[in-house]
Amino acid sequence: ILVLSRHINQKGFHEMFKPLKKLGKGNFASVYEVERVTDHAKFAVKAFSKQSCFNGKNGKESLINELTIMRELSQDWHPNLLRLEGVYESDNSIYVVLELLNGGQLFHRIQQLNGHFSVQQVKEFMFGLLGGLKHMHQHRIMHRDLKPENIMLRGNSSMVPVIVDFGLATNVDLEKYLFFRCGTPGYVAPEII
Repeated sequence: ILVLSRHINQKGFHEMFKPLKKLGKGNFASVYEVERVTDHAKFAVKAFSKQSCFNGKNGKESLINELTIMRELSQDWHPNLLRLEGVYESDNSIYVVLELLNGGQLFHRIQQLNGHFSVQQVKEFMFGLLGGLKHMHQHRIMHRDLKPENIMLRGNSSMVPVIVDFGLATNVDLEKYLFFRCGTPGYVAPEII
């Protein structure tokens, strides 16, 4: 069942997981730390309200796109990409269960260290970041919103990056992209501007 859990939406989220604490909130989802009841393993879960998500412009299509991308990338998981553990669905919500990362956002680490990193830290970080991007590109997927807020660190003292938030990612071979112009101002590629 663990193999299938990454490929199909399952029922019974509330029976399988116990919420521990809220980690954050986005436009359409809240993120929680949860514990699996069977083995006490901890995960992060993005809880989407179907009503909020599906009422927004391209909301349903965007969520389906993100899950499709993550499922494809999780088939042969790379340590520098966020791992999808499973997707659960109830009448009102969709729960996306993900690996739990403890290092926080790169954005906060930059602020914390005032941008001062050792040469070794930069090497470790760039090696991981480029490895994750290479893996995505081998799957013909482009992220399209790479920025310090969408790169997490694996641990508190680690500079091992993990690329997250595949909401704007897409397969390069599509004739028409779901989001034609996308990205975050200040980080967007010049050709998009």
